[in-house]
Amino acid sequence: MKNVMTNEILKEEQLEQVAGGGCDQTAMDSRFLNVLLRGREGQCDRYGSFKVFFCVGVVDEIEKAWKSVGIDAKLDYAGYQNRYYLDGKLISCDQAYDHAQEVVGKTLRRYDYNY
Repeated sequence: MKNVMTNEILKEEQLEQVAGGGCDQTAMDSRFLNVLLRGREGQCDRYGSFKVFFCVGVVDEIEKAWKSVGIDAKLDYAGYQNRYYLDGKLISCDQAYDHAQEVVGKTLRRYDYNY
């Protein structure tokens, strides 16, 4: 990804710090969980931002997938910020992704699920 402010290419580690929310982040969550949970109970489908925003039940399906790895997600399909909770404590999106990978025993890179 290119940083338009400085016209430089961002590394994957820098991309992890880019804030996201709303239907774009929820769509990314669906892609991540679809690949991570492949063949496991709780696997959700892959959705784009349009379906996340306009299709009934999509957000519920993604929240259920998060629950299957112990994360209580409050996904904001039309707003600004998704919230992730582990044992009642608010955690970051990155921490939620890390926890899910630890539970499943699989490590993914962004290009493994963001295609």
